[in-house]
Amino acid sequence: MWGFPRETQRISFSVLSKDDLEAIHWATLDILETTGIKIHSEKCLRILEEAGCSIDRKNHLALIPSHLVEEALKKKSRSIRLCARNPKYDANLDGRHVYITTDGNGTRTYDPNTGQIRASTKDDIAKSAIIADALDQVHIYWPMVSAQDFPVHTRHLHDLEACFANTGKHVTFETTMRPKEALYQIEMATAILGSKEELRKRPIMSSLHCTNAPLQLHGDCIEAALEFAKVDVPTMFFGMPQPGATGPVTLAGSIVVNNAEVLSCLVIAQLAHPGAPVIYGAGIAAFDMKACMRAGGGPEHGLTGAALGELARYYGMPSIVGGFVSTAKTPGVQATYEKFTSGFPQVFSGCDMIAGIGLLDDCTTLQLEQIVIDAEIVKI
Repeated sequence: MWGFPRETQRISFSVLSKDDLEAIHWATLDILETTGIKIHSEKCLRILEEAGCSIDRKNHLALIPSHLVEEALKKKSRSIRLCARNPKYDANLDGRHVYITTDGNGTRTYDPNTGQIRASTKDDIAKSAIIADALDQVHIYWPMVSAQDFPVHTRHLHDLEACFANTGKHVTFETTMRPKEALYQIEMATAILGSKEELRKRPIMSSLHCTNAPLQLHGDCIEAALEFAKVDVPTMFFGMPQPGATGPVTLAGSIVVNNAEVLSCLVIAQLAHPGAPVIYGAGIAAFDMKACMRAGGGPEHGLTGAALGELARYYGMPSIVGGFVSTAKTPGVQATYEKFTSGFPQVFSGCDMIAGIGLLDDCTTLQLEQIVIDAEIVKI
């Protein structure tokens, strides 16, 4: 079976107890019902209003009653398979395997020819996809940088084309910010498979959509996710509150904020398209108060990722969490330590997907040899 079977792991542990999971769940329901979620989308507000939510259009605010959350959890797809152009690389998100994905959409590349850091290009995506395709420790490919040598309005299409052309593994991405962009990407996958019906049967791509902490949803981004949900392309809703900045300074508090954001997206998706395949996502890294930047390589990233993977399992949802991240700017001892401490707790707790290998400087810079180094770390 493709992926790392959980039963072969020598170490396993849980961060949260059953009481912890229940406390987080009930705190989340209270936030959704009394504080609400700000959603900058008339379409999404209308969907929620028709389902019985209280809507404040002046402030773009939706109060979501707990029964809608419970109904959404019942409607969601129970089984999700991330298919690949080469079927031997299909990833079954069954709770019994851990899959590793490259990190995605940095903006810079360390040029191996000049030794200088420059803006990333489409060729960088192609080269990193070829390397990831050759590594058994990389199960899913996420375009690691963006094709900044192409216009902004077509860049996401060039990113996806470079992926499809250079790897036989499943491709996920997070750059789709508008419904029209999602439709173009659906057409690309349809052209490869032959029909939308084949795309429904074998979704060779999936789309990740970040929420906006604290407690906000980008309207166009969520509407784009609904276009993917309409054709059964798996969507990942990914919260990223930073404890001490855009989330409560306590890790538990930021976990609750993340949970509220993701579950609000789940409710919208299931109301619009019942049974749509949705994956629970999170990348909570502490805010470095001294450096005033996200500390992606800190141990908090690993701890919260493991906890949120357990929370997703509590809801019967597959998970994707951040991990194997480093704030180091070059390969070396710091990068190795940080990638290990920010990634292996998620492996030991059995998260379905862990995204983060291959980039440096907190997920912004591609250095091709780091992909191989990180694969060796995972192999251990």
